[in-house]
Amino acid sequence: MADGRMDERQVSPAPLDELAARVREALSAACGVPAGTRLHLAGSGGADSVALAALVAHLGDWPIGAVVFVDHGLREVSEEREAAQAAADRLGAPFRELRVELVRGGNLQARARAARYRALFGLAEADEALVATGHTAT
Repeated sequence: MADGRMDERQVSPAPLDELAARVREALSAACGVPAGTRLHLAGSGGADSVALAALVAHLGDWPIGAVVFVDHGLREVSEEREAAQAAADRLGAPFRELRVELVRGGNLQARARAARYRALFGLAEADEALVATGHTAT
């Protein structure tokens, strides 16, 4: 499309069941997460995290404790927050927002990632849940 958004007709996505099977394989076999384990889903508002939330809900094997959005305080993120909130709302899952402060020095991306995972893991531990994130090569 001219505005930079991808036209959904240009994409040939794998069927939902195939994608769900990949998520099941990743969680149960590759990561060893037993069915029934509560998951906190890292929700950036991007396609990967929204898809992960929909697929985990579709599977029904792992209860969703929350969709968790992390604000690093680096830029305006209201649109991303709204997308993550909408994904949680569609699933009837709780939405949580965490704000983090970055330590000074070093690579900004690495510092942001470290702060994000500290916050996600801290919340998940307090809630007796595990953290799941969605990332694809494309």
